[in-house]
Amino acid sequence: MKYILLTIAVIAGFFLTLHLLRRDPTEQPKMVNIPWALHTATATQGTATEIFPALGKVQSTSDITLAPQISGTVLSLGPREGGRVKKDGLLVQIDTRELVSQRDALKSQLAGAENAAKNATTEYNRQIELKKNGWIAQSVIDAQETKKQTAVATVSALLNQIKTLDIKIAYGTITAPLNASVIKRTAEVGDTVFPGKAIYVLSAHGGGRVVIPVPLSTLVKVRPASPVEIINGDKIIRAKVTRINPSLDSFAMGSLEIDLPNRPFNLPDGSPISVNVITGQVAQAIIVAPDTLTPSDNPDQRTVFRIREGDPQTLVKTPVKILLCGREGCAVRGNLSPGDRLVRGHGSILLRLRDGDGVITSVKEGAVQ
Repeated sequence: MKYILLTIAVIAGFFLTLHLLRRDPTEQPKMVNIPWALHTATATQGTATEIFPALGKVQSTSDITLAPQISGTVLSLGPREGGRVKKDGLLVQIDTRELVSQRDALKSQLAGAENAAKNATTEYNRQIELKKNGWIAQSVIDAQETKKQTAVATVSALLNQIKTLDIKIAYGTITAPLNASVIKRTAEVGDTVFPGKAIYVLSAHGGGRVVIPVPLSTLVKVRPASPVEIINGDKIIRAKVTRINPSLDSFAMGSLEIDLPNRPFNLPDGSPISVNVITGQVAQAIIVAPDTLTPSDNPDQRTVFRIREGDPQTLVKTPVKILLCGREGCAVRGNLSPGDRLVRGHGSILLRLRDGDGVITSVKEGAVQ
């Protein structure tokens, strides 16, 4: 019996060895696609608000000193000492014709620059298609991309210069911030005035003002009547910008002034106060959480991964264009609808995902924070 068992073991070992020797050494085990376990956030529809948080200072408006922000010749003036002025009434008109001419010249240059940027972009896209077919070298595309970036940068620079001139031109008109009496007028029609030298001193009662220092990069996004939020604890006063005092030096700070019927929250003069300057809004947009956007070299063109419902659930890679990122989230344009579930997570995780991957979403759903 022992010899029979030994014979069977030897024969089995022989056939097993033969099978292993005949197996293809390059044969790989079958890959099993394991679904991702991920958190999600829900896309919503609403308004995205970009804000610039700043620290302002409360001032009283009992005596108001008005000085120009640009130099120039006075074309017209308001009442003399003892006269009354109404809110938004014209006090000083400074000659800004030279600034207007400069702006018109820049606008003419802008039209040509925009055409050049459009043509450079079109040519760049055409060469990308040619490269796909192997008809041109990468160096040709790189050179055209440089031309495109230069043309786009020229358009951006001209737009910034035009915005700066718009601000200066607006400063050519000085109006009364509120109903007041004229205490002093120091200029006459035809005089040359300079920034910082007072032209009018007005007297008012009971009013308040908030002055906010802001950088030039923020000033160019703000206009008179732009909304602001003045915050004290859990209380908020919603108001509008009254005046903009720009800095002519890009490295210096300008300021915004907000006139109010009374000092905000009855705070004494000189008190610091938090202010949110609203620098941009996009209404009726698809809002997504920032951590649903895949990292990219192009900050305006990103991708998100939408959950395709089913059994199993799968990922759909969806390109989106960033319109604005604010406190509510990022407003985007793309093939998304309110209620779509999007993958959220660290950028290193999002970069590993692929279109069509399986996914198991967490029970705890995330929303746009």
